[in-house]
Order: sequence, then structure tokens, then C-alpha cells
Amino acid sequence: MIYTCSHCGQANEFSKRSSRMNKYLHVCIGILGNELGYDIEEMKSVLKVHFGYYKMTVNKATGEEVITYAETSKMNSKECGTFIEQIIRFASEQGILISSPEEYFQK
Repeated sequence: MIYTCSHCGQANEFSKRSSRMNKYLHVCIGILGNELGYDIEEMKSVLKVHFGYYKMTVNKATGEEVITYAETSKMNSKECGTFIEQIIRFASEQGILISSPEEYFQK
């Protein structure tokens, strides 16, 4: 199944997590980004570095080190759930409250 994310516009093939979970992930990133002064893509990158969702690779042509970020669109439901929990905990440490999924979707 091909799914186009309504938040980032990327076409993704994933059947292991729901669109509801994907939406909530982007809501969490958006809330945190708004509070800290980042757009959603910047905040996503900051969080990936903060939580270790990246690896350093070497450009074979130039020898330059580059960062390769994990793609959230490729996360299964367990990985995405862990990432969301990390985001909520990080936000709380910054004094930023993010509603639970149940609270968010009841609005």
C-alpha cells in the first residue's frame, strides 16, 4: 500500500503503522517545533540527532563525512511509538506539554 503523508508530502510504503500514528507523530514534532522555534523538518532533524536516529557515512568520491538520517516513514509501529515517547519525554523536560493521543484525537 502506498501512502502519501499529508504533513511532509512524501510517498511512503508502509502498512505496519496507522495513518493515525503517523499524524500524531507529526503533531508532536510540530508542537515541539513551534515552541522551540523550528519548522517541522528542522525539528525532525534535531530530534533524530538528539535520539541517535542517524549514522555517519563517508562520501566515497570526496572522503567527506555526511550525516544520513533515519527516515521516519520507514519506521514500523514499535519504532514510531518509541520515537513518539522520546519526543513527549523530551518536550516535558523542556516544560512543553503534548497531549496524549487519546486527548488529541478527542478534540
